[in-house]
Amino acid sequence: MGCHNTIGTNGDFVKADVYDNVVRSFDRWPVALFYILANIALGVHLFHGAWSMFQSMGWNNPRFNKWRRAFATGIATVVVVGNVSFPIAVLAGVVGG
Repeated sequence: MGCHNTIGTNGDFVKADVYDNVVRSFDRWPVALFYILANIALGVHLFHGAWSMFQSMGWNNPRFNKWRRAFATGIATVVVVGNVSFPIAVLAGVVGG
């Protein structure tokens, strides 16, 4: 008897069915909301990290601050918008089945 992570096909977890598992998870608004909030926290963390990276390298000069802020905002925005698009697409019915 092998260990199968297959539970069923009526909305249950099926190990080999990644797409449907993701859609079923994000179709529940509490899961989607938690994921979105976690990604916003990730964005704040990434912004701080990108900003601080240049400060740690000694580029902490007021003439670089505008560029540093734009870079940090851009990195954080790309990651957050990309990640948050998944649950939003599922909740909006763009993705799913």
